[in-house]
Amino acid sequence: MTARNTETVRFGPFRFIPGDGLWREGGGNPPGLPTEVPLPPRALGVLTTLLAQPGLVVSKQELMDAVWPDAFVTESSLLEAVGVLRTALGDDRRRPTYIQTVHRRGYRFIGIKGEGEKEIGTNFFVAVGTDRKGRSETRSGFFSGPEWRPIYAACIASVLATFGMAAIFAIFGQHPISPRAGRFSISLPTDAPVDPLRGSVAVSPDGSRLVYVAGSQLFLRTVDRDEPAPIAGSEGASGPFFSPDGAWIGFFSHGSLHKIPAAGGLPIVLCAARAGAGAAWDTDGTIVFGGGPGGGLARVSAASGDPVVLASPAAGSREIRYGWPDILPGNRGILYTAISVAGSDLAVLDPRTGARTTIASDAAFGRYSPTGHVVFERQGRLEAAPFSLAGLALIDTSRPIVSGVSRAGVLDGPRFAFSRTGALVYVPRASDEDDAPQHWLDARGELRPNGLEIAFAYSKVGPFNMFIKPVYGQDEAEALITSPWNQFPTSWAPDDRHLAFTEVQPLTGADIWVLDVDTRQRRPLVRTLFDETGARFSPDGRRITYMSNESGRWEIYTREVDGEQPPLRISRAGGVWPHWAPDGRVVYVNPNGPPRRELRVVLDWFADLTRLMQAG
Repeated sequence: MTARNTETVRFGPFRFIPGDGLWREGGGNPPGLPTEVPLPPRALGVLTTLLAQPGLVVSKQELMDAVWPDAFVTESSLLEAVGVLRTALGDDRRRPTYIQTVHRRGYRFIGIKGEGEKEIGTNFFVAVGTDRKGRSETRSGFFSGPEWRPIYAACIASVLATFGMAAIFAIFGQHPISPRAGRFSISLPTDAPVDPLRGSVAVSPDGSRLVYVAGSQLFLRTVDRDEPAPIAGSEGASGPFFSPDGAWIGFFSHGSLHKIPAAGGLPIVLCAARAGAGAAWDTDGTIVFGGGPGGGLARVSAASGDPVVLASPAAGSREIRYGWPDILPGNRGILYTAISVAGSDLAVLDPRTGARTTIASDAAFGRYSPTGHVVFERQGRLEAAPFSLAGLALIDTSRPIVSGVSRAGVLDGPRFAFSRTGALVYVPRASDEDDAPQHWLDARGELRPNGLEIAFAYSKVGPFNMFIKPVYGQDEAEALITSPWNQFPTSWAPDDRHLAFTEVQPLTGADIWVLDVDTRQRRPLVRTLFDETGARFSPDGRRITYMSNESGRWEIYTREVDGEQPPLRISRAGGVWPHWAPDGRVVYVNPNGPPRRELRVVLDWFADLTRLMQAG
């Protein structure tokens, strides 16, 4: 503590005695004597550091350096110590009496006020001489006296000027968002909405900036400005992410992994990444990304180079791709999403042993929070569970913490992100995203198939392979193909003999094949280094439509079944799961919903997360 407050400090009913801890008036034995408030050493260290600079903002790093001088700790340790201290003081984080959170900066002690002094404010230091039995003598405050009156007047004038400027901005132009606003929405311009097919978002480590995909490129926006700015050179981008210092933005485009300066500049190609699926930039100057060679996780230097494969889906398993990695503190492990035909699971890779363990089923886009939790998306809501860094495992069941998040395909990217400072940004769920079962009805509205046989994908153990079963009768399902790679059918040809299906292989990703059901002969129809799926035969059987991500997002293409003509792209703003009209002259495209024109922001979200998890 500084020399000016080596004496006992009094605030509210509390007295802080340097070297002797925190005491509360009354409740002692005999009655009327102070009672000691037990505090763990770290919480006491935080209080000591804050009281040394009353009324001033003490940065998080300064607090951690003062309280943990010889240890490496994350902000979660500081959050825990502040939480313990607030509990002991009976303080409310949202309406603080003693400890105020200053967003993105640190904490400020606001609870000191002298006895009998004028009500100038609550943020001024007053020393109180006292002994352990409660006898005290109030001395003049450090910030009291006539010499401080000009400074008070200047402060008041500054505050009035700030409010005046805010009023002018509110009336005539852009207005800054108050840093005290815990939750607010960002309305996006009509010409720069979130892309429904590549709508993943990223937040800078300090929480001051966010980047998202709109149309065919990235847009950068600071939290306190109204207009996002396009990032030149990011055309065709998807899966954005920030470097640890926030100076660079990484992204995938046209089969490669790129980086570009956040302040503006030319993009730099780092390596090939045909099926890029999310990335995390480590503090050691490397990048771990999903959808690398073999569809797995790979590591590459942030200065460019050849990627090194860390893990890939094995032949004969249900898994088809690994994506959306997050590097755990100290590089103790890598969280990632294991994607299969049936859905996705959250898993962790131990880089020391190569062991891979599933930690949450039917989940995606896992990220580690400094509060000691893993946060992930499941069925349109964010869930969190306590996580052991030592054991690389969840240590309790997950609990929902945020609902109404836009649902994303596991190949499209997450619709949420949070910074190291606890700023959460997410795309809210739209009404058209409500799940509804789809059925095939006949002209009388009765549920029934329109053919004699049904083709389907099935897996009891191992990869999904294709089977066929008569609609009527008791015959057992018959295997069409036995393959080590995952397959699923998408369309019967009008002749009821040929079947279009998708097969996923490590080198080429998802490809479109055609099977002759009678002879069991098959041939590739569309096979590139990108993903193609959703093939549908035209009513005359001469053409197919399908979806491909060659452009960087899902678009609809058409081509002849028998012929060498190149495919023709028929969508311009994205689309999935095409369907032919009965006359074969029109193709209907699902645009995957309208563009999203709103983002939600929650500041200091880690405190909410901790509170919700503790409440159970």
